[in-house]
Amino acid sequence: MRVLIVDDDAGLRDILRDRLLPHADTVDLAADAASAEAMAGRGYDALLIDIILPDLDGATLIRRLREAGVRSRIVAMSGGGPGRSALEALASAEALGADVVLFKPFDTPRLLGAVFGAARSAAAA
Repeated sequence: MRVLIVDDDAGLRDILRDRLLPHADTVDLAADAASAEAMAGRGYDALLIDIILPDLDGATLIRRLREAGVRSRIVAMSGGGPGRSALEALASAEALGADVVLFKPFDTPRLLGAVFGAARSAAAA
């Protein structure tokens, strides 16, 4: 199981990585959309993408990845932000190709269910 975490919050990236590592073969980290786009073709089973990123909206990143042919399952996450509710952000992400959405904050069981459930779905496709 290979996972890419895309979030601009270094502390949260580290927490998510630590929660996923006991259950995954590889957990890589990206701080922005540009890094994520460069890494996404490396055969990840799941991409965990924050919707509010510094360089590009996460929903736009998801759309671009899908247009580029990335078939990894995508888990979009958001707690909302200035002028944008989490519900609005995640609805747009789902419409553009996210397979699963997570509202921040979430606990470890929800994280594992979303990421590994997404990967199991990808393997069955």
